[in-house]
Amino acid sequence: MALDLVQNPKGNWISLRILEGLFSLNEASLRSRGLRQFLWALIKVELFWVGGKCQHSGHCCQKVQIFLKGTQIESPGEWEASMSKNKGSLARFQPVMAGSGQIRHFNCSCLTPDMTCSAYETRPQFCKAYPFSNFVSEIPLYEKCGYHITWTQLKLRSKNRRLRRLVRRIELIYKP
Repeated sequence: MALDLVQNPKGNWISLRILEGLFSLNEASLRSRGLRQFLWALIKVELFWVGGKCQHSGHCCQKVQIFLKGTQIESPGEWEASMSKNKGSLARFQPVMAGSGQIRHFNCSCLTPDMTCSAYETRPQFCKAYPFSNFVSEIPLYEKCGYHITWTQLKLRSKNRRLRRLVRRIELIYKP
């Protein structure tokens, strides 16, 4: 999924109707969780638009939640394991510990005083993909970052209850 698909404020109604049909077909017969998640990610791209531009607030570099393979890193042991697997690409992130000994969040050591990245060319993929990565993962966008989620001109027609609940969840998270 390319970022330019997300930035189309009109959406593509043909794609949306096909995806709605495939989603309903999966729910009725296959019941594949992986296929459901994949189709939902594509449907979100048609229904919602990631707009705005970076305001250089630095908020996306502070209080970062890091996920690997869909699981949030919360313990020092998980962090050490992820550091060894990723060959130091995450070394820029410093864990901030909670009182319980768990990791509360991470701060990036590459954030400069003027709120730019000192290692912009070598930043991790999830940094390059922000805000799209947060939207697809349904993680709220960082406050005052300059980006926002809005509806495209398309509306969901499917009567599928699960799909309608998923859309409502996006409305609650992003208030488009």
